[in-house]
Amino acid sequence: MASDNPPNMNPQPSQHGISAAANEWLQQFVKHFELQFVATGKNPPQEANYSQLRLTTARAIVATFIDTGLEFESVMELFGEGNRMRPRASDLTSIFKN
Repeated sequence: MASDNPPNMNPQPSQHGISAAANEWLQQFVKHFELQFVATGKNPPQEANYSQLRLTTARAIVATFIDTGLEFESVMELFGEGNRMRPRASDLTSIFKN
């Protein structure tokens, strides 16, 4: 999915400690993910359950990665690597304390 906007040649540094280039890429990814989510979901019912939303989200993520130039097989390998690095539930406790 090509962007209608030219890339920002002078991206601003992120407030989150990541490089300006990484921040720019992430912002574009999120924008395209949102477009894919809407296109993939195609008017989900207002009462869509979490299972339907998770499936729509997963499909949108895969489509967005493919739009960035990854082959489908590479996306699946990426998910496989993420699964091997999956944190334990106890590691996530601090994230959800607030």
